[in-house]
Amino acid sequence: MTATMSTTPCFFNLQGTVSTFNNVVAHLPERVERGRYLFLLCMAGFLRGRLQAHAPEVLINGVATEYAQGLRIALLQGAGTDADAVAIYLANEHTALTEAQVERTALYVRAHRTSPPWVGVLTRWGPWPAEMLPVKIAGGEARVISRVARPDEIKALTARILGRRQQILAELVKAGADKPTLERTPNAVGTEVCEDIAHAVLRREFGMDGAAPRAHWRPAFREVMAAVPDAMRRFNRYVETGRESAFAPLPDVADDLTMGQLRTAMPFTAELAPFVPKS
Repeated sequence: MTATMSTTPCFFNLQGTVSTFNNVVAHLPERVERGRYLFLLCMAGFLRGRLQAHAPEVLINGVATEYAQGLRIALLQGAGTDADAVAIYLANEHTALTEAQVERTALYVRAHRTSPPWVGVLTRWGPWPAEMLPVKIAGGEARVISRVARPDEIKALTARILGRRQQILAELVKAGADKPTLERTPNAVGTEVCEDIAHAVLRREFGMDGAAPRAHWRPAFREVMAAVPDAMRRFNRYVETGRESAFAPLPDVADDLTMGQLRTAMPFTAELAPFVPKS
């Protein structure tokens, strides 16, 4: 626009720009909410991909396994009224402990509502070298968690148990255990156990399993932080257009997890938390 004494720039929005702006404003609340979830899925998929590319094998039920290939992603229910959260987890199954596994396995016994009283004694004095489990645990009597242990760790656990042999046996008998013994026995063979895979992964991460450390979670965290700017650009495109393809490709999502289920993984999370880069 030109006046007598000066020239003043004046800008007029095209009709398409006005329509786009109005569309963004009209759908902004739901797009921001949905975009937060898509952003988390994008980052979770990236993290899982980096882990699957670099994770070493770990011993699961005595077999060297590429555990990262089984990692799943789920929406986490109960994270909070004003929070979105997704979880990366590994489904675990109960297996029967074999004779070959017993000599290098430590057992953690956990009581439940219908467990016999002597299960509480096993819980108090655990962890147990599997080859010294003093009582046969039948299916349903207790929850048993197994961990692979080095020979020196098994030796230390054995020495601790034998050092309180009489007290432990007396407590077991008083609690109703049938003929408990603290000699090497096959009691643990065939016991239904849930292997503590998180513990095995941490031992590989930090080199506590007798082999050189194979860090993969810590480097993956650093790579995730470096990928945040790109994910934010995707978020902005989604808010502007409403097209979820801005985040493509997105990972498949498994069944939702609850906070109660997640609590079993809290020790794993706590061990790695100090290494997560701060934004």
